[in-house]
Amino acid sequence: GHAGSARRMQVDWSLNIGENAIDIFVARFSRNLSSMQVDIVVIGEHTIFSLKESGAVRYQKKVDFFPSCAFPYASVMPSPGIGGDEEPMPHNIIMGTHLSSLVVYKDVQLVWASKTESVPVSVRTAKFGGIPGLIVTLDDQGHLSVNYLGTDPSNNVVNTPVDTKELNYEDMDKELRALQASIKDASTQARTEPTEKVSLRVMPE
Repeated sequence: GHAGSARRMQVDWSLNIGENAIDIFVARFSRNLSSMQVDIVVIGEHTIFSLKESGAVRYQKKVDFFPSCAFPYASVMPSPGIGGDEEPMPHNIIMGTHLSSLVVYKDVQLVWASKTESVPVSVRTAKFGGIPGLIVTLDDQGHLSVNYLGTDPSNNVVNTPVDTKELNYEDMDKELRALQASIKDASTQARTEPTEKVSLRVMPE
């Protein structure tokens, strides 16, 4: 053909999701995938779409926030498969929102959420100082932060008294039986009506 002519790209499939796409990536987001399948994940303005490789919608999940960024990360450590190859790992998705928060979805279930000081515009997971799974966020002012899931461990240790009395289960059983007998006797006793009476007489004015 002529050098000035451009070849037209052929579209294999297209899909109208009805809203703007914030991000799109390939991951193993669905938990019922075979080892040869993947998800095409589209993060919309109000919806998470999971698409098959053919373009068909596998499922969609409405969210009550406006995503600002998203990133898939391996939810489990890789394990050896048949022949020594690593089995494909499922992914969770971590998203930043315009509500100044981070959320983590496992399949269609929200499993973790936390407030941030600003709106993240980019989020990744990384390993620093030998610690895997740290969350790196960047906001629109160029502030970079490294965070981690969970809370600080408590330094308050509960000490168990050394002179703890050993439980006597036979005595506990006897006491329980006695209480049950008392409750049974009280519930079977006939109700007695009071013998005293109060009479009221109305005197006309």
